[in-house]
Amino acid sequence: MCFSYTGWMSGQAVLSRRVRRHKLLEVVTSLPPCVIGMEACASVHHWGRAFEQCGHTVKLMGPKYVKPYVKTNKNDCRDAEAICEAVSRPAMRFGAIKTVDQADVQAVHRSRSLLIKTRTALLNQIRGLLGEYGLVMARSPEQVRPALGALLNDEQTGLTPFARETFSELYGQLVDFKQRIVRVNQRADRIFNAHPVSRKLPTVLDYAVFQLSCA
Repeated sequence: MCFSYTGWMSGQAVLSRRVRRHKLLEVVTSLPPCVIGMEACASVHHWGRAFEQCGHTVKLMGPKYVKPYVKTNKNDCRDAEAICEAVSRPAMRFGAIKTVDQADVQAVHRSRSLLIKTRTALLNQIRGLLGEYGLVMARSPEQVRPALGALLNDEQTGLTPFARETFSELYGQLVDFKQRIVRVNQRADRIFNAHPVSRKLPTVLDYAVFQLSCA
């Protein structure tokens, strides 16, 4: 990756060099406290927290706000120059660095969304394949799973032995997805219940409902 260090008042480049990932923290630690501009990307919050622990001020920007400052063809060094230019703009919009707790919450919700998306694709595939045998099923996963299990136990459906073997495997995947989604939901509940702000939410909601009932 390319690293650029610009004098804040003069706007002139003080240091510009390529730095390997495993050396980046060492280089940043050796700098005097300064403002570090970063473009939002994978692992940016990890690095932001690490740089803040070194005494620096981290300013996070969205890629669409940095892009106008990129000169000619895009590469790592020109990106670094563009970030230095963008972070100095008085009207620039900055984002917050996520804490580790916030990263935990994001990971749970993103993993749950991935499970739901993959399960939906599996359900659509099952329903489409069953249609080739003249068998129609509802869209809901809570209906497809038991209905498919019943079909596999029914000898009068017209499914061949090969088809039964295929759909048995797909049924096993559906059961596995259900169990995994239950586990991730439980994990989300644990995070919710462990957060001090979340624990106050039911009380706030109860008070809001009481106020509405008295209106």
